[in-house]
Amino acid sequence: MRVMSILALIFNVCAFAVIAGVIIHSFSVINNPRADILSLRGDALYNCLLMEEATRHASYANNLTAAKLWYQYRDAMVDALSGIFDVLQQSGSTINISTLVDPVKKDPMVIPIIKSNNRLFHLSRMDVHSKLKNSSFPMHGRFKDQIINSTSITTVSVVGTNLTLIIPVMFVIFLLTIKRDKDASKKLRQAELLLLKDTIANGGLRTLFRNFIVEKAEGSRNLRLLNQYMFLEKVQYYKDLNLKLFEIQIKMERQEFENKRQVKSPQFSFNL
Repeated sequence: MRVMSILALIFNVCAFAVIAGVIIHSFSVINNPRADILSLRGDALYNCLLMEEATRHASYANNLTAAKLWYQYRDAMVDALSGIFDVLQQSGSTINISTLVDPVKKDPMVIPIIKSNNRLFHLSRMDVHSKLKNSSFPMHGRFKDQIINSTSITTVSVVGTNLTLIIPVMFVIFLLTIKRDKDASKKLRQAELLLLKDTIANGGLRTLFRNFIVEKAEGSRNLRLLNQYMFLEKVQYYKDLNLKLFEIQIKMERQEFENKRQVKSPQFSFNL
């Protein structure tokens, strides 16, 4: 049991050390400005793609709701880019590459056409939709996103594996500890009963024990303890009386047996 407890303790310490290392690493990554830049860049790309889908939907269905959504996505993208510029150095805040992307520049050409509800002019400008359909957005930071996702998955896997192993081990140790304490309490109770039995059986110790119980009962005003002792003392008196009675009965039976044997034994007389 002790060897198992030591091994489980070592295993738990190692597992918690690994979890602590992973948490420290994740904290350092989260507090890194690059993480904020990558997060904002992902938001900007996401809203940019939503702008593309809104433009495509508005071009196909002549839907004004999609046109309104385009402005919402544009504002969200601009906010994300502004956040990136706040994190970056001042020298890089004047370069907005998103305005140089061809599909983004052509989106404002399409939205006013949809809002004007001019179907003929809309049909004559379908080449804009064709160019948007065949355009693609540069994803220069996609590989970094994959690295971050892989790191997050690894972190979750490590923590999940450690918890999967730690929780059963801790549960087993807890059950074994409870069982060991229960067995120890049972043995201690048996030892206390044996000591109490020997104390009650000894006349001198019984007197000292009775005085102790009386003082304790009077100090705490708890007569229950005194009543329990009186019951045990009466039981001991009863046992002593029975033992003496048994000894007397054995002596009487032995004396009676001796008398009967003397009566039955023949007597020889010799005349000289």
